[in-house]
Amino acid sequence: MSEDQSALLLGIPLTGIDCVGSFLAIFFIDKMGRRYLMLRTLPLISLSWFVVATGMAFTGDDQSESNQKIGGIVACVGLSCFLLIFAFGFNSTPWTISSEIFPLHLIGTANSLSVTSNWTADAILSYVFKIVTEISTAAEVAVYVFLGVMAISAFIFTYYLIPETAN
Repeated sequence: MSEDQSALLLGIPLTGIDCVGSFLAIFFIDKMGRRYLMLRTLPLISLSWFVVATGMAFTGDDQSESNQKIGGIVACVGLSCFLLIFAFGFNSTPWTISSEIFPLHLIGTANSLSVTSNWTADAILSYVFKIVTEISTAAEVAVYVFLGVMAISAFIFTYYLIPETAN
C-alpha cells in the first residue's frame, strides 16, 4: 500500500468522527444556544490540543520506539477528541452566528467578509503549519500548544464579545 493510500484510509475514521459531531450539533444548536455551545466546547478543544502536543513530544527521533508508539496513540486520541468536540460545538456555530448577528441589509457583505477572512486565515495557517512541522518535533509541539492557547483566546473573545443569537 502506498503512502497516499495509507493517508487516505487513515483519514476516513477522522472524517467519520467529524461527521458524527456535526450531526449531533444539528439537534443541540437551537436548544442549547450558539454561545453556550462555544463556551462549553472551547476549553475542551484547548485541552485536546494540549493532549496532541503531549503525544507529539514523545514521537521525536530521540525517543525510544515504545515511547514513539505511545506518543502516537496519545496524539491520535487528542486529535480524535478535538475533531468530535470541534464538530459539535464550534464547526458550524460561527457560521450560524454570522448569518444572525448582522442586519438584513448587511448580511451579504458581512458574510462575504467573514468567509473571506476565515479562508484566508485557513490558507495561511495551512501553509505555515506544513513548514513549521517539518523543522523539528519541538516546533511541531509548539504549534499544537499555540493552537491550544488560541482556543483559550477564542473562549475569552466569545465570553466578552459574542452575544447569544438563538431564539
